[in-house]
Amino acid sequence: MFLYILFGFCLVLLVVLTATAAYFALQKKDDDSENFPTIHQSGVFSIIRKSPREALEKKQLTLEQIKEALAATLSKQEVEDQAESYYKLWTEILEESISIIEDGDTKGLQTYMYNVPERDTDTCKLFSGNTYVTREQLQNFPNIIPPFHLGCNVRLISKEAWNTNLDGTGWKPLLPENGKYPTPEWRTIAKIES
Repeated sequence: MFLYILFGFCLVLLVVLTATAAYFALQKKDDDSENFPTIHQSGVFSIIRKSPREALEKKQLTLEQIKEALAATLSKQEVEDQAESYYKLWTEILEESISIIEDGDTKGLQTYMYNVPERDTDTCKLFSGNTYVTREQLQNFPNIIPPFHLGCNVRLISKEAWNTNLDGTGWKPLLPENGKYPTPEWRTIAKIES
C-alpha cells in the first residue's frame, strides 16, 4: 500500500513539475519575441523583403556627376543642353524600378525580367533576350536594377509564367560571372532620342 501512495505522489509531482516547466518556457518565449526584427513585406510563407529604395539612393546621380561624365565626350554647350535630359531619364527609370519592385512585393512576385530596347542591346547584352532575375537577386545585388548607364532605357518588368518567348528558348536566368554581375559602367553614354 505504501508503494501505491509513493507511486501516486511521484506521478502527481511529475505532472506539476512538467506543467510548471511548460509555463516558464512559454513565458520566456514571449519575452524573446520582442527581440526579433520587424517584417517589412511578408506573406504567410514569404521571406523578409525590404524596399530597394535605401540601397538605390546610393545609385542616384546628381546633375553635377552627369555633367562631369558628359564633359568627357561633349562640348560645354552640349553638356549644358543635354545634362538635364539625362538626369530626368536616370531618375525616372530608377523610380520606376523601385515602384515595380515594391508593387511586386505586395503581390508576392518573385521573378522579374528586363525590357531592353534595340538601341541598348550592345551595352546591356547581359539583360537582353528572355533574361529573368529573382527578387532575391535584386535584394542582394541592387546594381542589377536599372538604369545601368547614362541614356539607358532598360526597364524592369514583372515576369509571369505565361510571359515567355514562343520560339522555344524559354527563360534565361541572369547568372553572375566570378561572383559578380558585369553591369555597364554608368559613365557609358547612349544618345537620348528626342
